[in-house]
Amino acid sequence: MLYLVDSGCKWRQLPHDFPPYSTVHSFYRRARVSGLRDRILEHFVKKMRTNAGHRESPSYAIIDSQSVKTAAASEERGIDGGKTKGRKQHIVVDVIGFLLSVVFHAANIHDTKGGISAVKRAYKRFASIQKFCTDAEYRGTFVSDLKEQLDLDADISEKIKPHQWENPLVLGG
Repeated sequence: MLYLVDSGCKWRQLPHDFPPYSTVHSFYRRARVSGLRDRILEHFVKKMRTNAGHRESPSYAIIDSQSVKTAAASEERGIDGGKTKGRKQHIVVDVIGFLLSVVFHAANIHDTKGGISAVKRAYKRFASIQKFCTDAEYRGTFVSDLKEQLDLDADISEKIKPHQWENPLVLGG
């Protein structure tokens, strides 16, 4: 999962000590479709939070997005504000930096629209979340959809710089 989040799923760029990328992708796909991937992630987060001295489930989460360049014409992609041609990932982490959810879509879908699916996925796994923290890219529609669909509020921080909260455990660095 770390390579998926870090690179936007460039399967052919897996380290050489991994099995062939087609084998890894096949196992990953089956785990995702069966729900095993989500159960493993949820168990991992709860265990690591407890080991770090926190409650098992988070009450506060942070969301940010990143555009990832893609070359394959068959993928769903777009241009992010005229900057990046490819896909966008919305990453939701807890305050420690553990991954709660990640969602990919075409880069031309604005954060206010695309981010809601990532927070809904995180909230489905961790209903203990009471509030989200976002940067200014998520104001407006995202905040109203968050309130309307999940009855939750968001702290919009003008001070969060892109990737200020990155955790090397989450992004594979």
